[in-house]
Amino acid sequence: MSTCTVTGNIRDISNALKPGAMFVFSRQNIVGQEGKVIVADPVTATADVNGDLTVSLYPGIYSASYTGPTGRSHVRVSVPEQPTENLADLINQASDIVITPSLVQETKGYRDEARVARDAALVAETNAETAENNAETAEAGAVAARAG
Repeated sequence: MSTCTVTGNIRDISNALKPGAMFVFSRQNIVGQEGKVIVADPVTATADVNGDLTVSLYPGIYSASYTGPTGRSHVRVSVPEQPTENLADLINQASDIVITPSLVQETKGYRDEARVARDAALVAETNAETAENNAETAEAGAVAARAG
């Protein structure tokens, strides 16, 4: 799987350059891909003296966080399967979901986990019904034994 080079020019609200601004990109999930388990460590990128930031990320969903003098900000970004992308565009698209093969794999993983949980709940329900029926049968047997 190839990476996407994400670039951006970091500025504050007054449009002043933010050299040294640091972003941490954390991949949102562990995924299975091509027979391997992908566990992505957070990736840190720091803006240079011109406020320019460049980072290579694998396609997928990330939490991008920035910590500044007024606190921490987070945004969820979807890194596409293409060679380059602009960070501002990714942030502007944050409400739009880009479907990538890795996102499909993540979704399938959630689906499989939900199926396992559903099956476990059905087994627990069946076991509870069996226990209830056994208790009723035992109670009926005890009443019959006392009456006999």
